Amino acid sequence: MSNLKKKIAFAFALLLILPAQPAHSVFNGEIQDKNSWVVAITIQNGGKTLLCSGAIIDKTTVMTGKHCVVDSKGIVSSNILINQPGAYFYFPATAEMQQRRVSKVALVPIQPTKYVPDAGDIAFLHFAEPFSNFTIPEIATEDQLKSLKPWSTIKGYGYGATGEDGSIYSKELRQYNLSWGNDDHYIDSNVVIIASATSIGCSGDSGGPITAFLEDKREVVIGVAASIINQGSNGCAQRDLNRLYFENFNLVYPYIMYKNFTPPVPKKKLVVTKKKNIKRK
Repeated sequence: MSNLKKKIAFAFALLLILPAQPAHSVFNGEIQDKNSWVVAITIQNGGKTLLCSGAIIDKTTVMTGKHCVVDSKGIVSSNILINQPGAYFYFPATAEMQQRRVSKVALVPIQPTKYVPDAGDIAFLHFAEPFSNFTIPEIATEDQLKSLKPWSTIKGYGYGATGEDGSIYSKELRQYNLSWGNDDHYIDSNVVIIASATSIGCSGDSGGPITAFLEDKREVVIGVAASIINQGSNGCAQRDLNRLYFENFNLVYPYIMYKNFTPPVPKKKLVVTKKKNIKRK
């Protein structure tokens, strides 16, 4: 037997002996290693470090969820960092992530209600220096949204919780599938509750983009992920009795006008003390 045949026979025998290795995968989603417009966002809020996802919509702006950057008292975080698009994400952050700091936050001035707690859950994060090596996704118009069919392909993107390497969040961008079926979604105050039978967003996917594919195969951004319904201890949604996952997201088209919105500064009240000294709170 020649040396080459001996090497081939030895390699084949070794394959039979060695245990099979599991395929690289993430929990409820597919890795997207060629995407250059979805980013991971690290937020310092109330003494805690949080993770959300977002989408670059122009060279100096990222769109994400309002609840990601505003705490329960309505205070906007002053320490928000964005990961370089397409780069690995590590939590806690590392220097190699090349994060950049947000210089201004514009909020959609729509307040949630008792019946629609996720209404207006969109924020726009601005930077002094533009991004490089990225693409800008198309934002869907109202007419394009109305053109969606029950069989239209709907996707969500984010760096949310996974089972990958036992880590809290995914190191790589992940894509999950949703459904636009007639019986699987409804819209109230521009908030969509949508279902999926296969995969869904997890903790950390909040603020990430929801996209749809039009009949001409173009992918357009239709929404921003808000909350996960029936979230389990693993940070991901749990199935209901019909074996479906559910998630909320805000439609983008009514709110894109607020991209550069600056909330008015509240007027300070004049308070007269017993000594009749005027102080400002």
